[in-house]
Amino acid sequence: MKVIPFKIEDSLIVTIDCQILQDNYILALDTGASNTVIDLAALLILGYEIKDAIRTVEFETAKGSLVAYVFKVEEITALGITRKNEEICSYDFFGNHIFSDIHGVLGLDFIRDCKLCLDMVDQEITIMQKNS
Repeated sequence: MKVIPFKIEDSLIVTIDCQILQDNYILALDTGASNTVIDLAALLILGYEIKDAIRTVEFETAKGSLVAYVFKVEEITALGITRKNEEICSYDFFGNHIFSDIHGVLGLDFIRDCKLCLDMVDQEITIMQKNS
């Protein structure tokens, strides 16, 4: 079991530290998102190329429907959990008029086998993987 502090900014649970391969990113925890989404620029900087996408998907965002690439990311760590060969959705935030210091959202797919408690008063996440 891990206890992780978070901050709330603009109605988002943010400052979820995330590591993809060796690079650090900041994600928002979005319990309304089915999928984890990372800005395409972040993946391109890591060396992924659009041709590495395994498929595309259409999904809804707060700004409407869009098409995203799906990549199999070698390793992603967040909330003290490491996933290998995780499928991550990605699209160009800037190209879709999203200007943010946040690199993406951690969706329900990432916490699929976890018990999760959000303490909004103390701004802490308590998380435990069910298979650990």
